[in-house]
Amino acid sequence: MRKLSLRQQLIMVAIFAGSAFVVSFLLALLGSGARHDSGVSPWFVGMTFGVVTSMIYLGLSANRPAPLADAAARAQAMAPVPPQMGRLLVVREGFVGKLAGVDVQVDGSVRAQLRSPRFAAFDLPPGQHRVQATLPNRESEPLVVELPAGEVAAVRIVIGMGKPRLEREADIAGLQQRLPGIPMVAA
Repeated sequence: MRKLSLRQQLIMVAIFAGSAFVVSFLLALLGSGARHDSGVSPWFVGMTFGVVTSMIYLGLSANRPAPLADAAARAQAMAPVPPQMGRLLVVREGFVGKLAGVDVQVDGSVRAQLRSPRFAAFDLPPGQHRVQATLPNRESEPLVVELPAGEVAAVRIVIGMGKPRLEREADIAGLQQRLPGIPMVAA
């Protein structure tokens, strides 16, 4: 399991205690004016709410600032690929876990972090490249992408209840038509 810094641990404890206390206090206050007892302890509900909010914080604590690309970088990503290079597009769309940042590794180094909906474009030398997506404590299976010179290859990140999954994008022309409406992360 990923280690949290002391600062992150203190923030998580403060989120748990604060949200548990506020919810418990409000439910107890509202329940004191009710004519009948619901049978559910407001402290139990508050503690449950505190655990849920702490887990949300834990899931989002690995996010890093991911600046969006400027107009020049977007124009370069939409332009034709130089003949001596290949372009790899990594796209993340979908609703599940959209706020959690997914680290995109290309050839073993983290090149970008994508939330949903976002994409990143990498101009790379032609040949085989290893792509992997990483969430805290969960990694996708590596995907080897053959990148021809002067062409575009695309990979989609799919998030589910388990590990992230990488899929090759078959409809690159359709994807390129949708890209102007998707924010691009500077990579």
